[in-house]
Amino acid sequence: MHAPEPGDRDDQVASATVVGVVLDVLAGYDLHGADAIDATRAIRSALHGFIALESSGGFGLPVDINHSFERLVDGLVVDLHTLADPTD
Repeated sequence: MHAPEPGDRDDQVASATVVGVVLDVLAGYDLHGADAIDATRAIRSALHGFIALESSGGFGLPVDINHSFERLVDGLVVDLHTLADPTD
């Protein structure tokens, strides 16, 4: 997601909708407030970085990219559970 352009109402509404969905999902992990924002930023950064590297041909090793992506997502899910309950 990107920062909406000032005055671009459609972009602002679309961005707010996406953030709302992500925050709703994170509430299911018992993440709220600043913790949910931290998690949102971590998810966005991880996914954006993976996609940017893949689209630029940055993954040249002969290992299945889809499997690597699945492992990234699995790691994010584990991290969300840890953020929600740091005693685990």
